Amino acid sequence: MDAMARRSLETRFRVLADEMARPMLYRLARGVGADITAATKRDELVDAVARVAPSLLRRAFATSIADSDLRALCRRLGYSDRGSAAKLATRLMDALEQPTARISRWRPFAEARAFARELGLTGQKAWRAFVQGRLAEKGSLPADIPASPWFVYRGKGWIDWGDFLGTGNPARHLIAYRPFAKARSYAQALGLANATEWRAFCRRREGNRRVLPPDIPSAPDRVYEGKGWVGYGDWLGTGRLHASKIEYRSYKDARAFVRSLGIRTEPEWQAYCRGEIHAASPRPIDVPSNPHRTYRHAGWVSWGEFLGTGSVALYARTFRPYKAARAYVRSQGLVDSKDWRAWCRAGKRPADIPGAPDVVYQGKGWTSWGDFFGTRNVHPGRMRWKTVREAMPIVRALGIRTRSEFLRAKRAGRIPRGIQTTIERRPDWIDWPHFLGTR
Repeated sequence: MDAMARRSLETRFRVLADEMARPMLYRLARGVGADITAATKRDELVDAVARVAPSLLRRAFATSIADSDLRALCRRLGYSDRGSAAKLATRLMDALEQPTARISRWRPFAEARAFARELGLTGQKAWRAFVQGRLAEKGSLPADIPASPWFVYRGKGWIDWGDFLGTGNPARHLIAYRPFAKARSYAQALGLANATEWRAFCRRREGNRRVLPPDIPSAPDRVYEGKGWVGYGDWLGTGRLHASKIEYRSYKDARAFVRSLGIRTEPEWQAYCRGEIHAASPRPIDVPSNPHRTYRHAGWVSWGEFLGTGSVALYARTFRPYKAARAYVRSQGLVDSKDWRAWCRAGKRPADIPGAPDVVYQGKGWTSWGDFFGTRNVHPGRMRWKTVREAMPIVRALGIRTRSEFLRAKRAGRIPRGIQTTIERRPDWIDWPHFLGTR
């Protein structure tokens, strides 16, 4: 055997050795007469066996390793496990001596990488999900591709996950980021408006590759801290500053500016800050969008005071006692909730009388709207209706002879409120002649 063939055999045996447990390697080394002990390391065992002559290795395979181990090794490599130990040994040696024969249960690195790239996975996390069967649409992991390719293929072509999956993303600890000034120039050329748009851009992908170049960080505030980083306004070229770095104008000056806009409510102010109203007068950078926080200890009273409307939040108001409020409302001649709503919309309700008295005065004297208005009307759901037996003498005393007369009398108010218009739906009802006494 020439030197080249000998080196090829040795290299291929080292690949085969990856499929063999240490006890099997130890027995094989003893079989070829290597000078070893029980403490000899695995790599030294491989070296000792790889350098022996093919004939000696063939005999050691047949005589030093148990038949069951030989059969298991052949099955792992995809070969037949039938026959005697000598035939199994010959089968393994033939595989070692043929450059195209398979000597590992795993596909060659290039083929495994091609398979992984076809999956279109975005990173190591997605690979783990695929291996665990959580990406059903991608199929399942073939038996001849390792779940831990970085371990199996180290020294055999493995570079990193970006190369294996085809994303082009190098390992983070291997990245050499662009200098801050050049990275900022790239970011400013994108025309993004804020940090939210920047993060959305960083998540964009074409296939399984990120649009963001690998040498520009998605978290520039961490990578360039102390190396030129100021804020996203500087990074994106918008000129905006973080709230902690803005010197706001005084509360009185901010209040005067806001009142000049004619904004009446907090929702209007928020719409203005979003640029939806008063577009001709955008919010100055030194006027905070959250004045109730910025000026909390610097003059802030309420939104009504800030906007100049004088309105006070419901929780901060002091209302009249229930009886005093009820007396005032009764003096207005209101009869139902419809009148009440119209009266409130007309601006006639005093500020110290709540628009929702049933909520404010709950547990403080409130019983019903009928009591509040003085009409004594009771909600139908709370009315105690008379039974048919109780209503019959009252209706018969009125001389009513037909159902139509009963309904007209009900609409005219001749029949007391405790008698239902739909009294025939009550469970003790018989018929109208019985009820009216006309049978």
